[in-house]
Amino acid sequence: MFSIEKKVWQLIRRHMLALLLAAGVLLSAWVRFAARGYVSWDMTHAFLPWHEQFRAGGLATLKTGVGDYSLAYQFFIAVMAQLPINPVYGYKVFSILFDYLLAAAVGYLAYMLTGSRNKGGAACLITLFLPMVWLNSAAWGQCDAIYVFFCVLSVIFLLKQRPIACFIAYGAALAFKLQAVFLLPFLLFAYAFTGKFSLAHFLLTPGVMLVSGLPAFLMGRPLVDLFRIYAAQTRYSPMASLSYPSFWTLMTPIRYAENYAIFHAAGISLAVISLALMMWCVFVHRQSLERGELLALSFLFAYACVFFLPNMHERYDYLPIILCLALVLAKPKMLPILLGLVYINLRTYSDLFAMPKNWLGLSVVNAVCFALSAAVILRDIARTAKD
Repeated sequence: MFSIEKKVWQLIRRHMLALLLAAGVLLSAWVRFAARGYVSWDMTHAFLPWHEQFRAGGLATLKTGVGDYSLAYQFFIAVMAQLPINPVYGYKVFSILFDYLLAAAVGYLAYMLTGSRNKGGAACLITLFLPMVWLNSAAWGQCDAIYVFFCVLSVIFLLKQRPIACFIAYGAALAFKLQAVFLLPFLLFAYAFTGKFSLAHFLLTPGVMLVSGLPAFLMGRPLVDLFRIYAAQTRYSPMASLSYPSFWTLMTPIRYAENYAIFHAAGISLAVISLALMMWCVFVHRQSLERGELLALSFLFAYACVFFLPNMHERYDYLPIILCLALVLAKPKMLPILLGLVYINLRTYSDLFAMPKNWLGLSVVNAVCFALSAAVILRDIARTAKD
């Protein structure tokens, strides 16, 4: 080997992680570029008509609004509609931008927990290539990476004991998607358990949400619409489950809508009871928790919400899966659970591939994953207390 070759390989070895990250980012961009032409049902029946309404009415359309997405996302649509770009690409590029921000946040979270740059880099790349991440943004044109990114930021700041930044980030998450509420039980638990911040910090969240709605308010939109939109979403399609294999699909067909009021009340009650029991177990066994244990509980509580609440969509497990991924780098024994969750998620996305779905089978797998998650995390917390 010539001396110049040796120097090149020495340089490559010295910067191997950076080179792998760069190669992974480029490859992930190519995967997303390949999906640019796919137009989903949501794009055809919701996003594109909304774009046309904003293009015709301009920013003034914010006064009455279009569609049932948050005021922050409607403002994005209104701005994009005034630009000379293909709206399909506009929607997708905006979401893809948050894919990469999310990957960086997950990588940093894994690094913060493990102290390993290699594990942080691995978490970043795995996030970019998770099927649900690139299918959600690049193929479907959906925007779940946005609120999940801010939720992960919120967890990072909480673990770093920076409550102001934590609740500002959480406010940004809720400003884009109601599903950020899945993180709220963990934040309430952290408040009660750690005593490191005040209830007053929670007020930052609605404050950020109000700021996100300023463009619409300036156009004459009532302030109450900030929350009315989310209230309306909870009444949309009253069914036990909406294409997600939850606890309720163990007992009823996926689109069973009769007696929904019973499912609604029972689902909320069951979710609250399960969360309360898990929190009680932690309070009984521990006086303090390490960062990794707090992250594990953020995953478990978010997972409980998605599993037990009624009317869950196939995209609502996005946050638990991302939190589980960061957790796996610190707690490898959680890998089978992560793989199970990724499998369930991919099958619920199977409309993209015209694959059949066995809802009862997927629900059983999901129930096993949740039971194992609770058993492993709570047992480890109790065992650490004895040690």
